Amino acid sequence: MKEDRPCRPLAVVGAGAAGLSAALWAARLGWMPAVFEAADRPGGQLQAVHQPIIDYLGLPARDGPELIRLFLDHLRQAGVSIALGVPIAGILHRTEPRPHFLLVPGKKTGPPDAGVPASTDRKNGGASVLCARAVILATGTRPRRLGVPGEALIAESAWSSTSRNAERFHGRAVVIVGGGDRAVEGALNVAPHAAVVTLLVRGAALKARSALRQKLPSHRNIRIFYRTVIRRIEASDGPGPRYRLLLAPSDGPPSEAGAGKTEESLPPVLTADDVLLRIGMEPVLPPIWTEASDPGRSQAEDAFLAAGGAMLEETVPEGIWIAGDAALPASERSVAAAVGSGMQAAKRAVLWLEAQQILSEADASEAGG
Repeated sequence: MKEDRPCRPLAVVGAGAAGLSAALWAARLGWMPAVFEAADRPGGQLQAVHQPIIDYLGLPARDGPELIRLFLDHLRQAGVSIALGVPIAGILHRTEPRPHFLLVPGKKTGPPDAGVPASTDRKNGGASVLCARAVILATGTRPRRLGVPGEALIAESAWSSTSRNAERFHGRAVVIVGGGDRAVEGALNVAPHAAVVTLLVRGAALKARSALRQKLPSHRNIRIFYRTVIRRIEASDGPGPRYRLLLAPSDGPPSEAGAGKTEESLPPVLTADDVLLRIGMEPVLPPIWTEASDPGRSQAEDAFLAAGGAMLEETVPEGIWIAGDAALPASERSVAAAVGSGMQAAKRAVLWLEAQQILSEADASEAGG
């Protein structure tokens, strides 16, 4: 595998809100980054936001794609380009002759998107290994899976939006797994159209905001089973609901503050036309290797999980920074937080690069003196 030389000073992996912010700040501070995005469109999870964005200070937008266009206009003015369709499969940390990282492109999946903005390109989408002195990982998160037999049956619709075209659930039996904001909000969106909406909550209480919880009693077709988990998903034979869900009590504590009460006994099997998963997010981080380590599970991902969902910078090699949702606890994830996190990562990366440059110049002076 050939290496693409010389090394770029800084690589930003991911072109969501955090990655775009990091790229803008790095360029502003005089270190033009190379930006790589696995998808064929920049914007990350903002591409799936179909509601008005009303809480981004000074810049309200009709939806996520509109905010992305505003971000890209800003980057275009700063001269930043984005290489699209370039997934990074792994990162190799080398220390000789100077600290640097080799970014190994993975296989691109999915068809190209015809509507790529003018500020983007695919010229770096070949098989060459990409070299950078420092790396900002802004690769975001993905929906967490159940990890149960039969989950593949619901793979295409498990994370479907409930805020867009909610009427498609008309007359259907919908099961939503989770008890947080997204689960309860989904139930409220679907309830006016569905025949019945069932919330399966692993714990003894909902974790959603009180403003959302207070709306549940007004929908008589929403029912909640607490301390409940899915053990298996099966395809249902014949007409009627598409899925059979084999249920079981969870291993949670028998009681806790604010515990909810299930109004009916837990059935061993539940049938459903749609099963939506709203059980949180997990990081999308490439494996990070040293020359002495074997390729395997991502060091960064292990650290994220050990930290309970918040990345600690001390757990990744010097010269790599994590930005955006992968660096933030779930309760703090937002567009504003991602933009701020990208700024912080860029400033720290630039300070580190400048310190490395000073050290390199000092070494060269000593060698020549």
